[in-house]
Formats: sequence, structure tokens, C-alpha cells
Amino acid sequence: MIARGVGCLVGVAALAVALTACTPNRPPGTRIEGPVALLADPEARQAAGMHVEGGATVVYGALAAENQGDELAVLTSATLTGTRGRFTDEGVRIVEVRARDVTGGRELVGAARWPYEDYADDSVPLAGYRVEPGDSVELLFVVEVLETGYWGWPQTQLDYEADGGDYTVRVSTGFFVCPRADDQCDPLR
Repeated sequence: MIARGVGCLVGVAALAVALTACTPNRPPGTRIEGPVALLADPEARQAAGMHVEGGATVVYGALAAENQGDELAVLTSATLTGTRGRFTDEGVRIVEVRARDVTGGRELVGAARWPYEDYADDSVPLAGYRVEPGDSVELLFVVEVLETGYWGWPQTQLDYEADGGDYTVRVSTGFFVCPRADDQCDPLR
């Protein structure tokens, strides 16, 4: 994971966390396993974060997905999830999820103010994005910070279609915003 941008804070910790394969509101027939993998350690908690006040728009893009199968995959949606405990999503809102081709190892944004460099022009809305076998795509979450505070999501979820089925993949890699750098701002503590 590469993080760039002024005010960007990326924390990565290898704390063992078991992912749950249970999704309460998953559509019938949705499978967890599938050909698209989120390129993060499924056994570790990881996070990208920003120090920012309310009123800012930021982007989280520290996570890529790769089609490791033999057939085309079509992305249907992605979300940040898992809020509970110290961090909630009450003061932030995901305004858009975009996809950006990173096949061949292009750098990921990590977290930064939006728009960031040419990423707005170099990405498209995620829904309907087609990922060929062997290709990788960066998930870009454009987030509006409505209020100053400690906000965030500890997990990322991607939904897609491939091989005639609907799939969901989730990892404990998330995004957090805080008003300043301090011990309370470390989401992995």
C-alpha cells in the first residue's frame, strides 16, 4: 500500500483479526468466494486516514482489487462498513465510489483531499466497471466530512458479478478522519 498527499496518515498494523463470512442483508445466492480479491492481508487490520476539519472533501484509495479468475468480472458496488465502538460514520458521508485502473502497479492515493492530482479524470464511477482477468482496479471512495470529529469505517466491502454469480468480498482495511494527530486518532489502537 502506498500513501501520498499532504496531511495523509497511513497506519498499517499486523494485528490478527478473523473476518466473518456472515453478511446479514446479503441477497440470496450471493457467494463470498470468487475470482476478485481485495489486495490486502485478510488476517490484518489496516487503515488509511486524514487529519481534516469538517467541510472538506477527501478521497480514500488505499485498496486495490484484482481479477484472479479466468472470466470478466463486473463491479456492482463498494462500501465502507463495520462502524461500531469509538469510530462512527455520523459526521461523514460517502458521496461517490470510483474505479481507477492500476494494472501494472500504478500508485494508489492512500488518502488525500479531493480532487487529487488527475485521479478524478483518470477514474470512472465504480458501478458497471469491467475488470478483465489479471487486471487490477483501485477503489476510490470520495468522502464528504460533514462535521469535525473522529469518524471512520474499519472495513471495505466490494460486490461484483462473475462466472454467472454475485459475489461479495470484505477485508478489515478501512478509512478514518480525525481533526488532529493524537493518540485518540489512531484507529488501530
